[in-house]
Amino acid sequence: MIIWVCLSAELVSSQHLGGIHSGCAVSAIIWLLYRVVLNFLALSTTHKAVVVMGVVTLFTIVVSALSAFPWIRNTHHKYVSLSSKESRDD
Repeated sequence: MIIWVCLSAELVSSQHLGGIHSGCAVSAIIWLLYRVVLNFLALSTTHKAVVVMGVVTLFTIVVSALSAFPWIRNTHHKYVSLSSKESRDD
């Protein structure tokens, strides 16, 4: 039990050092890009729907990741908050 508490405390304190969350997201995007490119290169054996869904998914995840940048989030957050507040008032 004590080892688990010490281990989890170490992991929590080290997250701010390396950006574990951001690193995993960037790694996932690179992996997805790699797989989409491989599927595109093997288009003769890969169903077109797989390639299309891969591109759509990659585009959506990249837009989501880019929207997490502070200068984008700080600039456009008020518009997202206003639209979600208006929908809650209905």
